[in-house]
Amino acid sequence: NPREATIPSPHEDTFGWIWTEKKHNFVDWLEKSLNDVYWITGRPGSGKSTLMKYIVKDERTQKCIATEAGVLAHKLLCYYFYDMSELSTQQERNLDGLLHYILYQLLSSFPNLQKEISKLFTQQVLPRCCSTSGNLISPWSLEHLKDALMKISEQKYVHGRICLFVDGFDECQGDRSQTLGFVLSWLAKMQASELKIKICIASRYIHDIMERLKPSLQRPSLELHEWTRDDIQKYIQDHLNDAVRRSISLSSKSHRIFGDQLVSNIVGNAEGVFIWVKLVVADLESGLEECQEESQLQSRLKALPPGLENLYEHIISEIPVKDLHAVYKYFRLLLRAPGDKCTLTLLQFLVAVQQPEEAITCEVKYHSGADHDEFLFQKLELMRDHLKRRCRNLIKIRNRKYASRRWDPLRRENVTFIHVTLKEFLKKTEVQRRIR
Repeated sequence: NPREATIPSPHEDTFGWIWTEKKHNFVDWLEKSLNDVYWITGRPGSGKSTLMKYIVKDERTQKCIATEAGVLAHKLLCYYFYDMSELSTQQERNLDGLLHYILYQLLSSFPNLQKEISKLFTQQVLPRCCSTSGNLISPWSLEHLKDALMKISEQKYVHGRICLFVDGFDECQGDRSQTLGFVLSWLAKMQASELKIKICIASRYIHDIMERLKPSLQRPSLELHEWTRDDIQKYIQDHLNDAVRRSISLSSKSHRIFGDQLVSNIVGNAEGVFIWVKLVVADLESGLEECQEESQLQSRLKALPPGLENLYEHIISEIPVKDLHAVYKYFRLLLRAPGDKCTLTLLQFLVAVQQPEEAITCEVKYHSGADHDEFLFQKLELMRDHLKRRCRNLIKIRNRKYASRRWDPLRRENVTFIHVTLKEFLKKTEVQRRIR
């Protein structure tokens, strides 16, 4: 599940309210099983994945789960769906990936469960594996996975407590209602067994998810954008105040007053959306680096509209005409990446820019050798600078932390959009007409 490595860590001293505030009942839910399901929702780009990663990595989560389990064995599991996955398979985008993960973790953590599914494996799964030509990603079909998990829910001799976190449920492909329906029905059966499980789901507020959760919840457990105002303010202060102090176009007398005005104006328009805030702060930092004066910076901020899609529209409209053709080309390349994942390695992206026909047929060829590799490294570095300078932070380059060791260094970086919401914006019909 390499998605976890691509999720940014939270800004310093943010999200602490998840442990101290009582109104959202998160700690009580962890410790006391008030309900089998906890639903974290929020506006697109509000930081749901970052919060989930923060919770899972925090040692307090383990302590709370241990409190509920008492003397019983306990396990924390976490799975991330991701529409722009770097994997060549659909693992992070469908139910199969989640069920593979759950089954593997259950059998690893509670080995005695293996005998529950041994008959299923030997009679149905193993023959399927032996009868294929060797190109099968997994011998476990979706139905086999469902059957195995249901068999585990019927056992009575393995005792324990499991807390499962599932992020990005709205990015799961296929019929989300059916997918969630199976997960909840399995959850209910597990609750009747000795190996009890509860689930924390993070997703956007989507009707079919809400309808499925209604028997368990009348409303979301936590709406993230309602809780992050102070976190957003701290992020802006830490980034902008330092940039304001270093500015040579502002007098030392106006540093604090102007900095506070910027923070207040941005927080007021953020609507709890962290991606919007990051783009606005980056834009203002560019203005400060360009030595713009106070009046220019105020005008710059005023021109940045609230609402994430409005901001995308504005940022693209501000790209100089001389760069616009190239930027539109970059957008199209990512939108046409294999599997609709909007992700290419930096080397693939470079080849696609220079030699589109080879890139389309996936025939990325280059001659090995120290001199040629050095030449390619120089071109990749130029491509990095080029993207940063032209794309106004809408396209990002990130390391592939789980890249295979057999991969050469030229293939260990990915190019992708800043957020899945940009992909959704660019796929709108009216925007597609413009970037063709």
